Amino acid sequence: MGAYNAASGLSTNAFEGDVGEVAFYNNNVLTPDEILAHYQAGTNSNNGINYETLVFKSGLTNANFAERVGLPKTYLRFNDPARYPMSNSGSLGSAADGNLVVTSNTASGPLSPTYPGFESTNTAVPLTSTNQFASFNNPAGLNFSGQISLEAWVKPGAIQTDPARIISHGPQTLSSFLGSPPDGAVTNSSEVFLRIDGSANYVVGAASFVNSVGTTFSYASGAIGGSDLGGGNWVHLAGTYDGTVWHLYRNGAQIGVSAPSFGALVVDNGDWAIGSTGNGWADSFSGSVDEVAIYNYALSASQIQGHYNAGTATPKITITKSGSNVILSWPYGTLYQADNITGPWTVVPGSPISPLAVSAGAARKFYRF
Repeated sequence: MGAYNAASGLSTNAFEGDVGEVAFYNNNVLTPDEILAHYQAGTNSNNGINYETLVFKSGLTNANFAERVGLPKTYLRFNDPARYPMSNSGSLGSAADGNLVVTSNTASGPLSPTYPGFESTNTAVPLTSTNQFASFNNPAGLNFSGQISLEAWVKPGAIQTDPARIISHGPQTLSSFLGSPPDGAVTNSSEVFLRIDGSANYVVGAASFVNSVGTTFSYASGAIGGSDLGGGNWVHLAGTYDGTVWHLYRNGAQIGVSAPSFGALVVDNGDWAIGSTGNGWADSFSGSVDEVAIYNYALSASQIQGHYNAGTATPKITITKSGSNVILSWPYGTLYQADNITGPWTVVPGSPISPLAVSAGAARKFYRF
């Protein structure tokens, strides 16, 4: 459905649109009255009988009812859940659920103890062929403009396409199936992305297509770490647009900044995807992806550093004695103190500088970060 099969030329003569309620009837010709009844059942809320029931009754007569020979041999309602569903844990809930295409969450993600902020059983999505990606359509709550943050942990393979899309909303797609001239028209005129370009740079940004001027890009880029591609290590990537500036971060450190003319763009006719273009057709990322997050605001540099630290640093306060002082060290964040375990908690003067020397005194103190 939607294209030729593999024997006839996989994915050629593609149909663009949505399909539902596909039925094949063997040795049974629907009458004009039955076809009209099917249409009316689908479009009239007061029809008195639902569409599915009519399909199952097609061709049934008193003579053949017992054997139910008139039932469709194939009836695809497309109401079943995705084979490999992908559940959203963010504030949009099920509205931003998606599904994994030709893959499942079988790869090992960042794991404790190497990455202490994650479980020892944490899984990720392997994307090792051009047919694998994760799709979560185009939820209204994710179709926004202006400020944005795109974040993911990735373990890139040694060889990448150019470009290789890690997260993509869109991009603009040239159509050869519009049914009327001109073929090659742009059906989707904007894009938002976090990707790899030329196996040399990480890039975050957006693109806008205008017929008279072509594609205009707005982005920040930074060099890929020397051992990132094929090195077997997990890399934390985050890109933001704060209303004025694009920022790109690798492992908590900023590697790119740019102040172009626009940020995130509304993409009305394009889907979100992980590991490919939004429609899943091209620009595949090779490797594994985990912990994908999309925000309709710009994370701060300290928040991004905190996210990276939370995944890589052991979350504990170390206390040592030095003469009459107590030395407090902690891996990230801000140190707070209180006279009681229930608070109130206040920022320790000088924090977040670590380590911090605290003078001995008679008062009892509690600390957290």
